[in-house]
Amino acid sequence: MADDLRSKLTGLWGKVKGSAQDGIARSEVAFAKGKAAGRAVYDDENRLIVDAGHIIDDDVLTRATAAGKLHAVASAAAAATAQDMKEKAEVRYNRTVDGKEARQLDSVEEYAQARVWMGWVTGLDVTDIRGEVLIPAGIKLNDEHFRVARSAGLLSALCHSASKGTSPADQRAAEAKQLAETPQGLVPEAHIVPQTGRTRLPLFVPQDDDG
Repeated sequence: MADDLRSKLTGLWGKVKGSAQDGIARSEVAFAKGKAAGRAVYDDENRLIVDAGHIIDDDVLTRATAAGKLHAVASAAAAATAQDMKEKAEVRYNRTVDGKEARQLDSVEEYAQARVWMGWVTGLDVTDIRGEVLIPAGIKLNDEHFRVARSAGLLSALCHSASKGTSPADQRAAEAKQLAETPQGLVPEAHIVPQTGRTRLPLFVPQDDDG
């Protein structure tokens, strides 16, 4: 009798627990869907489910559910919401006299520090909190990119992208390697035109093996 009662109670608790978990899952899906992720979320195999700044859509939610990471995705959406509120508060503060002065001083210092990455090639997309790509990966950084990032308050994100990319030294090494691997093709050779005695513009002729 006692065993039957215990079995019934266990079964009832399992149903209640499952129902509660389903309700939480539905709430997390409803909350996260359509929002931007405030940080990247990976599964247990270190595969990317959603990247920071990207919109959480049905595909993301499906992958998250299958990987048991729905709560993590919902938390990432919450982080983005909190960041969005923080940005709005900062915008209001920056409109005040004190905010303008503080922002100008901080921005000048941050801008100067960020410029050490000038000439690097970005390794990651630089996106705002809503997922819009401001500076894509594979771009060689110049003044304009730093101005764009500074205006958007994304200088730190730009520096992080550069740190994952290619340095000017590595770019030069890659170019030198490519040049060295290029077959000995054409070498310039100037010669005199017999009829005029004038020097014709250099022609490019194949180089002999003897040099």
